[in-house]
Amino acid sequence: MHPVHLSRVFRRFQREGIGEYTRRLRVRASCRYLLDPELPLAEISLLTGFSDQSHFTREFRRITGLTPHTFRSQLSPVC
Repeated sequence: MHPVHLSRVFRRFQREGIGEYTRRLRVRASCRYLLDPELPLAEISLLTGFSDQSHFTREFRRITGLTPHTFRSQLSPVC
């Protein structure tokens, strides 16, 4: 299958491009890692396939509306 055809078919059924879909899946996976308060954000970014922590933070904020730090702090109980 030609890559352009695959991209068109994928967009028709998923309502988003392949790149956006994979970024959303990687951010979803990072949410599970953020449950562990001992895991540094830089390590989470590498585990989920982002090139560095700043790229991870930008994409996480764009998709969720929160930074990874804010997301993690909202998960932990207030003491």
